[in-house]
Amino acid sequence: IRCEIDHTIDAAKGGPTALWNLAHLCQRHHSMKQFTRWKVRQLPGGVLEWTSPTGRIYREDAPAPPVAFTPASIGTCATDEPPPF
Repeated sequence: IRCEIDHTIDAAKGGPTALWNLAHLCQRHHSMKQFTRWKVRQLPGGVLEWTSPTGRIYREDAPAPPVAFTPASIGTCATDEPPPF
């Protein structure tokens, strides 16, 4: 609810409405990109790379989630016993 969807390459300048060209920005970052000399580009995986007016680069790498769900393989249980349910 607090995010604004932004075209990394401006739609008015030919940027497509495609997943690789869209980013969720808070209002502050969206305004900073639109009304100042800050630049942003999207790297693979949705990582945003911001370049300040002085040329310094900042990356917004999302931290890895603390929990990851992976498909279970048959017969890989540590005890090889059936579950108790």
